[in-house]
Amino acid sequence: MNHSELASIMRKHSLRQADVAWMNGVTSRQVRSWCTNSSPVPRSAAIILQAYDEGILSAAWLKAKVGPQSPGSN
Repeated sequence: MNHSELASIMRKHSLRQADVAWMNGVTSRQVRSWCTNSSPVPRSAAIILQAYDEGILSAAWLKAKVGPQSPGSN
């Protein structure tokens, strides 16, 4: 997944960098580096985002598995 594909999924689902960070267990700063093409999107993050995009993973499933977003991540 390249930064353009990431941006497309984020736009399509109204995901913020904080949301993508929470989904993947990374910091918003790391997601920002993916968005700006400063570093590549890891394969594991790409798989999670593609599964979310395709409806394989739901927000409810992620919340149950990952837990609620931490305060201040909104």
